[in-house]
Order: sequence, then structure tokens, then C-alpha cells
Amino acid sequence: MASHSVAHLLAFILPVLFLFLLPFSQLSHAQLLFQ
Repeated sequence: MASHSVAHLLAFILPVLFLFLLPFSQLSHAQLLFQ
């Protein structure tokens, strides 16, 4: 039961982390281009 809820939690957190880190990675690439 606990592992089932953890799987649901990961399934919810992973896309949110991806959407949160995607603009940050693009911003770091832009900084590398501007240097």
C-alpha cells in the first residue's frame, strides 16, 4: 500500500520537476551562448 502511494507520488512529482527544470536548463544554455 505504501509503495503504491509512493509510485503515484513519483508519477505526479516527476513531470512537475521536468517542467520546473526545463526552463532552467534552457536559461543555462542561453548563458553559455552569451558568454
